[in-house]
Amino acid sequence: MASVNMPRDAGSADWYAQALIQSSGGTFVYPDGTPGFDTPEGRRALSIWENLGAEGLQDPISAADAFTAFTSGRLAYYTGSPAQSASAQKAVGDAFEWTVTDLPIPDGGKSSLSVGGNDFIVLSDDACRAAFANEMISDLLDPEIIAASSKTYSYIPVDTEAATQLATDPAATTQLGYSWTYTGTPTPWGGWHGAATPRVNALLKAMAERLTTGEDTNTVVPETVRRITSAVK
Repeated sequence: MASVNMPRDAGSADWYAQALIQSSGGTFVYPDGTPGFDTPEGRRALSIWENLGAEGLQDPISAADAFTAFTSGRLAYYTGSPAQSASAQKAVGDAFEWTVTDLPIPDGGKSSLSVGGNDFIVLSDDACRAAFANEMISDLLDPEIIAASSKTYSYIPVDTEAATQLATDPAATTQLGYSWTYTGTPTPWGGWHGAATPRVNALLKAMAERLTTGEDTNTVVPETVRRITSAVK
């Protein structure tokens, strides 16, 4: 088995593309919803996929299979969300030592990573039901609930009280603490407009798949940008 995996699955490839491009100083998507990464910075950032494929460092397997390979000791470097740390702890146990590191970025770049999230919107024409729904949301956003959730999924805590509580938790010195003590400034995930997003993400997935087979970045990236531009018009 190859030694590295940077996921190229649907729901992952677009995140890694954005992180690499932004961290290289490039632009992932312009405010008007068109792609901005067919530039020297963008191509240099995405060439990591090409290099992994050309040098035989990454196998064409799914992120789920790569995670299983990592936790069973068959994959040396797995690139994934730190939210998987709790699951990895349970799977690895005491079998071997491992840690969570920053995402590798192009030389001379500055880490600029995106995050997603969930919004709560109450839609009801019944005042009583709306009140109950709002009360439920308040309970879900309680600092104690957020702290407990972060121990299960190791997400970045979005509540300052929960963050303070987690920083002093004994588990903060384990792999879980990476997210709890993260000091970077995340950016919004994506930026594509409306209904074009699924199509764009599929094109980014196809781009990552082509690059990890060793295809030339200088061919794949311009073709992908042209297709995305057509999709978002």
